[in-house]
Amino acid sequence: MCDSSGNVSDVQPLNLVLNIRDNIPPYPWFTIRDLKNIPDSERGFPNQRTAPQFFPTDGKDLKNIAISLDPQFVNRDPIWKADDTGRVPGTIPPLYMLKSLNSDIVGPFADVPLKTQIEAGITPNYFEENVEFEFWSGVSDNAGLATNTVTIKIIRPDEETDTVTAKSSFQWPPVTATPSATLGLFRGIKGRFPMAFPVTMEASDNALDWTYLVDPATNNPNGWTTTKRALYPAVPSPAPNTRTVLTTLPLFETRMTVRTLDKSLRQTP
Repeated sequence: MCDSSGNVSDVQPLNLVLNIRDNIPPYPWFTIRDLKNIPDSERGFPNQRTAPQFFPTDGKDLKNIAISLDPQFVNRDPIWKADDTGRVPGTIPPLYMLKSLNSDIVGPFADVPLKTQIEAGITPNYFEENVEFEFWSGVSDNAGLATNTVTIKIIRPDEETDTVTAKSSFQWPPVTATPSATLGLFRGIKGRFPMAFPVTMEASDNALDWTYLVDPATNNPNGWTTTKRALYPAVPSPAPNTRTVLTTLPLFETRMTVRTLDKSLRQTP
């Protein structure tokens, strides 16, 4: 041991224990692209940009993994929802995504802040109807294992509501395995454009509850010593940290203008 003056002494056992517990929820994200504009339509969110962010991640964004491992990025909020500016409150560095309107599909929507965010290009911006899409779930964690399930509410051909989901997992140390893509089709309902499709991300890690040092004979937390101690409980209970992300995929109507070109026919003599 060494004091502040630089005096060195032999190592001495201290009656001191650092009990560390993971209490930081995972960092979930979501990557989507439409199959009309490959490869320039891939977007991941939430992200650190207010303008559209396009990148070929195949569902794994190493930048997002780096954010979750950055000691400056510590956010314990169990729910992420963007405010009227598109920023997720409490995130440093700030993260951006479109605000959530409702847990059900809204159409047509008239929310002015959401329209302003779309015009500003906040990811994921917007999509066209009758276009196929594929998406991936992404997640990272400060320690241990984590999972993320993404659910999008969409419209079926019979105009009823349906859901599509994608799941992914993260393991420690970080790996770059590519999760499989989930396919879907954006359909709308005539007369209800623009529509807002709700997106929910639900992330969870494998954190455990507190353990304590106790006297192994009595389980007394005040009776243990450096030579007579045991962990209690021996197998701590699961106490996962969770985070829910609520955002929106806007859908706009696709229109096609058909013009008939007439050509006069002349009969030559």
